Amino acid sequence: MAAGDTRAARRYAGALFRVAIKTGLLDQTRAGLDAFALAMKNPQILRALSNPRFPEASKQRVLKALVADSGPGMTSFIELLMERSRMDLLPDVARSFGRLVDEHNKVTDAEAVTALPLSEQQEAALKARLEATTGYTVRLKTRVDESIIGGIVVRVGDRQFDGSVTSQLRAMRDALKRARIEA
Repeated sequence: MAAGDTRAARRYAGALFRVAIKTGLLDQTRAGLDAFALAMKNPQILRALSNPRFPEASKQRVLKALVADSGPGMTSFIELLMERSRMDLLPDVARSFGRLVDEHNKVTDAEAVTALPLSEQQEAALKARLEATTGYTVRLKTRVDESIIGGIVVRVGDRQFDGSVTSQLRAMRDALKRARIEA
């Protein structure tokens, strides 16, 4: 996808977000957009909605069935994307919209990588610490990577905190390489 298309997806997501906030249908709109984006991964639905030979009335029926529970704003939004031949942007619009909703609700994703699995207590304590530090509700995912030897690597948004033994050993190695050896 070209950079302009990404910008376009963010603009569409921003416009939909403002309407959803104004109408008080933020969660409903997000659920509807996510469901519709998932449905659009179905090749048959995608072909039908983008086929110029498929009658417009039939496209509208399919569209209305897919977004029936998402409120009138979603139907208008999807119709707009169809009219402007921008349905290809839908997955990126859904992602951008989700980020806007998360920011609005002060929710962020975090990933913790450890050499050994965290216990439930350790995971809860880490989540609480991250929430206290960031001021956001944290959706924490954990995974095990034995190559870090020990410690933890935490990513929150675009920030990374590396407290792994591997990074500490690398830093020591680099410091030793820079150090002069005196006789």
